[in-house]
Amino acid sequence: MKDPGTDLLNKRAITDYVRKLIDSQPGHTVTIAIIDIDDFKTINDTYGHMFGDEVLCKVADILRDAVGSRGLCGRIGGDEMFIIMEGLNDNEGIRNVLRTIRNNTKWLYHDDPRNIKITCSIGSATYPNDAKRYDELFKIADKVLYLAKEKGKDRYIIYHEDIHREYVYGMGRIVDLNDKVFYKYHKMEIVNTIIREYKEADDARRKELIDIVAVAFNINTIAIYDRTELTKHILYGDQRMTDDDGSFFKEDNYIPNFREDGIFVIDNINFFETKAPAVYKVYSEYGIVQAVQYIIGGDIKKNNNIISYGRFKLDKKWAESDMNFLAIIGDYIGRIFLKERKHD
Repeated sequence: MKDPGTDLLNKRAITDYVRKLIDSQPGHTVTIAIIDIDDFKTINDTYGHMFGDEVLCKVADILRDAVGSRGLCGRIGGDEMFIIMEGLNDNEGIRNVLRTIRNNTKWLYHDDPRNIKITCSIGSATYPNDAKRYDELFKIADKVLYLAKEKGKDRYIIYHEDIHREYVYGMGRIVDLNDKVFYKYHKMEIVNTIIREYKEADDARRKELIDIVAVAFNINTIAIYDRTELTKHILYGDQRMTDDDGSFFKEDNYIPNFREDGIFVIDNINFFETKAPAVYKVYSEYGIVQAVQYIIGGDIKKNNNIISYGRFKLDKKWAESDMNFLAIIGDYIGRIFLKERKHD
């Protein structure tokens, strides 16, 4: 049951416990976190294995103190530890525990004359909000732990579906919550960055710029429809969403819905079930419930390409400023896309 080095539960014991806990109380909130001591091999190599064992024991004590009566702690690998907590129904409660673990670990040897720096990285996820099964829950926590390592270590990451899903399931890059808040309040700067960098950027940087647009405007998919060739090119989102070719733009007298400046807004796709059944069928199959579309060039009389931004969850109505920003971005990217396609 116990890990002999730290007196925490061993991997088998704590794993069995959390599985039974989830199975016995469906829907009962259970938060897990994986804690990894940063650069532990370097610590062992520099100061010796006896000191490494001391660090493990001290971090184990930090976990026990931080978790308290809310749950249990275990050791699941060499320098990997694991905590289970019940009844934490908001991120603030989880954050308080993880912050305590991170800060107390960082301060373990702060006054040691050898200038020893001990830090940890943490990934956390919660049942049933983030996953319905333990294996999936552990996978999510493990992936965001890896993300914490990628972002420089000495930090904790709590899984947020809208921010981390694409990273966890291998569909894209990630930005953290602080980046997301920054981008949402600096949209004009994003527009300027796109115009300044996108044309000369390589594919990796272009993808980063598109990711930033998606995060800032809370968008799940971005696609350009070539209305001449009847093809669709996905710039952001699930690459499997390629079945439609944009032919619905020719049906239901759809184009007159666009404003004179080339913008068309869908605040709720359900309103179009009878008004534009072709677009409703396509978008509802994909799960898109809100969209902003822009005819590149802004002239609704021409058969120009269309860029479409979609959301999978209902949000407040699109702000006029957001529509205009997305139109500017779409116009710039769309013109480059068309020029490069012709060149190819």
